[in-house]
Amino acid sequence: MRETLRHGNGAKAAEGPIEDGRRQGAWLLWSESGRKLAEEEYVDGQRHGWHTSWHERTRLKRAEGAFERDLRTGKWTSWHENGRMASEGEYLCGVACGPWRTWHDNGELESQGSFDRGRREGEWVLFHRNGRVGERGNHRADLRAGPWTSWHPNGAIGAHGEYQDGERDGIWTTWHKNGRVETKGLFVSGQRTGVWRVWWDSGAPRCEGSFVEGVPFGWWEFWYEHGPQRAAGEYRDGKQFGPWRCWNYDGSPDADATGTYWDDVLQRR
Repeated sequence: MRETLRHGNGAKAAEGPIEDGRRQGAWLLWSESGRKLAEEEYVDGQRHGWHTSWHERTRLKRAEGAFERDLRTGKWTSWHENGRMASEGEYLCGVACGPWRTWHDNGELESQGSFDRGRREGEWVLFHRNGRVGERGNHRADLRAGPWTSWHPNGAIGAHGEYQDGERDGIWTTWHKNGRVETKGLFVSGQRTGVWRVWWDSGAPRCEGSFVEGVPFGWWEFWYEHGPQRAAGEYRDGKQFGPWRCWNYDGSPDADATGTYWDDVLQRR
């Protein structure tokens, strides 16, 4: 016996054999516009066997691989709407395992690494759309671990530091794309802690101050990129507090911003 299901507009949605109320054999699926979306095989109501799907808009192949008792198994491949390969790797009992690769829709490699029972494990490398390496580091039980380095699309180093249990931990440094240092400071369990320094891409200091559990706390100073100091004062729980002194670009006092603050609000000048 064959069963036909239809969309609300009357167009055919799915069709295939059915026995004792369960799908059996080859089934076809269509979109409301009548375009074929998938061909897949069933055994006792579960996907079992080869599966192929297509993008509705371009009608190009979307994904291909096998199911075993409704779980993906063996090699699977997917493609972008433009026909370029999107991913390739293997499944075991429905979870990714072994080496995997993904690609950007322009054909350049996007990522490569390995899975262990569905979790990223070992070295992973991520790539920019221009083909250059974007990030490189290790995973442990699907969490980033140990040293990680990132690069700008132009090839210049972008950041370097360590992860512990998926959180940034220890001293981290970031760089502008021109190679000059941008930020430097300490992370503890993913939160900025202690003194942090920030520089403009010209190399001039931009700001310096302290964090407590990821929130600005204590004395902070700010500078214009090509000029004198811009502001100095205290933060409490991430908000301006107490006396603040501010200056204009020409070095003259900024009377509109200088004064005493409470919870980021200027109380008096």
